[in-house]
Amino acid sequence: MKFRDPIVTICLTLGLAISLLAGASQPLTAQSGDTALRAAARQAAGELSSAYLQERGPLAMKAGLSLLGVENLSDGAARKQLGEAVAAYMEEALTQSAVFYLVDRRQLQALLREVELSLSGLFDGEVPDMSALRSADVLLAGRVVEAGSGYRVLFSLVEVASGQIVATAAFEIAAADLDSAATELAYRYVAANGIGLSAGSLLLPFTNNLYNKGLRLLVQLGAAYRPERD
Repeated sequence: MKFRDPIVTICLTLGLAISLLAGASQPLTAQSGDTALRAAARQAAGELSSAYLQERGPLAMKAGLSLLGVENLSDGAARKQLGEAVAAYMEEALTQSAVFYLVDRRQLQALLREVELSLSGLFDGEVPDMSALRSADVLLAGRVVEAGSGYRVLFSLVEVASGQIVATAAFEIAAADLDSAATELAYRYVAANGIGLSAGSLLLPFTNNLYNKGLRLLVQLGAAYRPERD
């Protein structure tokens, strides 16, 4: 399988984000004040930045990053929506990065849906501007797993153009700290939206099959892509 146009590769690679981002409500906002989760997220963001610079060189341009989300790999984590809490703090940490800039997920979702309609032949309008997809250079996906009496959080940074994992980071956090952060974020969400949602129904949870299928597709696309040479 060979793609002649790099834009097609970018489009297909980022296409997996459509289903991951679908159904998201108003983004959560991390609480004020320093917490164990905030400190851990900052450390993970720093590790990802350092690993990316080591891979691409210290003179690499600032890269556009899209945070796909953080998957809950246990029933307890899914019920408490712990992945959403981790994602909120990680997003906050990445806004301070000198290596990455965050790509607006809502704008990316709208663009990907427009591209999907165009490719399906159901849309007779003008062809979407594919160059806008270049705004996301890397995709960040995470997962939360139980580890003893606490949780282990793992992140993988995937380069859009190649589909390769270029950096990873992980941290462990006490169950009480992560549970507390998730609960506080849930209260803030309810206060901001004026609705009575429980912590377990704030956002559409990621499914294991969808998440794994998406990452496999991303890696397969990257492995199959070979740019044309003059």
